[in-house]
Amino acid sequence: MVTITVEQIEEQPRTFVEQLRCGEDILITSGSTPVARVHGLKPPLRESLFGSLAGKMWISEDFDAPLAEFEVA
Repeated sequence: MVTITVEQIEEQPRTFVEQLRCGEDILITSGSTPVARVHGLKPPLRESLFGSLAGKMWISEDFDAPLAEFEVA
């Protein structure tokens, strides 16, 4: 966890935001007193790609065949 003072945030707000974008947790202090803890969001592992499950799934030939318990006698 990174510790940053309120003065540092006021001087360099972009640095603060970039650290949060990278997923870091930041402890904000005023002097030596902790005043807040900010948790950065973890970036997604990767984007979902259309067709990324190709070849990993299959559908039975009779998936849409009527079920025996629903047939009208």
